[in-house]
Amino acid sequence: MKKFIYLSIILLITSCSFENKANNITTTTNIKTGSTIQNNTKIINTNKKITENINKTKLENKKQKYATRWLIISWTIHLKNDEYILALKKFFEAYKNKKWDDEIEKRIADTYYLMKKWDKAYEYYDKIEDNKIIYKDKYIKSFLYSLNIYKLKHNKTYLSGAINKIKSINLLNDQEKFFYSNSLSCINDFSLCKKNFQDYLEQNKDNITAKQLKDIQNALNNYKNFKIDELYFKNTLILWAFFKNDLYPIVIILWKDILKEKPNYKPVLKMIAQSYFELWDYENAKEYLTKYYALDSNDKDVLYLLAIISQKTHDFILSTIYLNKAENLWYKPQDNIYRLQIYNYYVLDNSAKILENFDKLISSQKKPLYNDLVLATYYNLINWNTDSWEKYAKLWLKLYPKFEDFYGFEWWILIEKNKLDEAKNFLEKWYKINKNNALINLNLGRIEEKKWNFIKAKLYYKKAIKLDNWWEISKISVKMLENLEKQQNTSSWQTSTWIIN
Repeated sequence: MKKFIYLSIILLITSCSFENKANNITTTTNIKTGSTIQNNTKIINTNKKITENINKTKLENKKQKYATRWLIISWTIHLKNDEYILALKKFFEAYKNKKWDDEIEKRIADTYYLMKKWDKAYEYYDKIEDNKIIYKDKYIKSFLYSLNIYKLKHNKTYLSGAINKIKSINLLNDQEKFFYSNSLSCINDFSLCKKNFQDYLEQNKDNITAKQLKDIQNALNNYKNFKIDELYFKNTLILWAFFKNDLYPIVIILWKDILKEKPNYKPVLKMIAQSYFELWDYENAKEYLTKYYALDSNDKDVLYLLAIISQKTHDFILSTIYLNKAENLWYKPQDNIYRLQIYNYYVLDNSAKILENFDKLISSQKKPLYNDLVLATYYNLINWNTDSWEKYAKLWLKLYPKFEDFYGFEWWILIEKNKLDEAKNFLEKWYKINKNNALINLNLGRIEEKKWNFIKAKLYYKKAIKLDNWWEISKISVKMLENLEKQQNTSSWQTSTWIIN
């Protein structure tokens, strides 16, 4: 009996102990669970914020990416039209207060390079961090071309600094570093530099991979085999290798040294002029070309360069004289001459000569280029040269049947013949396909004007001005618009308004 009571007490105590433990465990678990839920909630909220921030960052990156993409598209359009300043302006405005990135710096560097602004091109190529190797050639050239030619010749410290800079450029391999640095050293001592090339090529004759050094190697071989002993003749062979590798500042200095011994040496005069021309230094190029021209006035290449320089320096009459002479001497390709002449006569406002050179331009090509044919057709049209217009229109339709610009010109003729309904029916069909064609809008404006629907006409003219990529259509649309606005101030405008109402 005592044993039973004892066991019962133990079991009761044990059960109470288990119950208390269970309660304690439950309480502890509840506390822990509550704490865990709170912690998990905090973690979830934190993760949510992180996710939101990541999404925001992704969205901003996408926006930035698309903004950059459209900037690049806009930049490309401006570059196609040689509108370098506008191309640069796009980037400088958009990123005025933002961090620069490689994509923008690449485009700015390329634009400055096309503008021949060598110091600015070098500055922005130097900022590029990713894939810089792609821009190695432009990077090196923009550095070399930005150097001051006078200082290279007369300031040894300046020359030494340029050489050291070349040696520090990691984009260049050892052979390229030697080529560029030793080429610069030729300015100070041509004999020593020539010897350095010979020694280097001899020591590495089985391992020469750089194209630039192979050109020097060929030049030195020709130097040894050259039959004439006069040194300036032989040195010209080496300088020609420099010229082939676009080292224009170096060859200008060294060829000028040769001219001191042989002032009327025509090949050197031409190469100095060509080097200045490549650097866009037109005044110095003209100086040396004029010296050459005094010795030989029938060199086609020199005449062509003089024509371009005269055009660039806005002496359009002199440019036409040089081009006429180059054409008579059968400069090739002649279509380049005709394009330059068309521009000259456009500036000089000589329509007859413009049309004459368009005829020559189209006749000189087996398959006329699209833009040449468009402009030839257009200028014959606005000058009412119907026979030539119809001839080019047929050729255009045969070669480029899918381009809607042709139909814009065809409708122009229908409008002039006062076949307004026929022209409008065709135009409206094309307008549904492409509402952003400047020529279609111009012609629709002309139709509405002839029908005295002046308000609609103005809308079409304004749209044509906004859309025009040629500038010529825009110019005509502006004139049409101006004439229309003058009519608004006359009684005929009041009468037309009354009729419309």
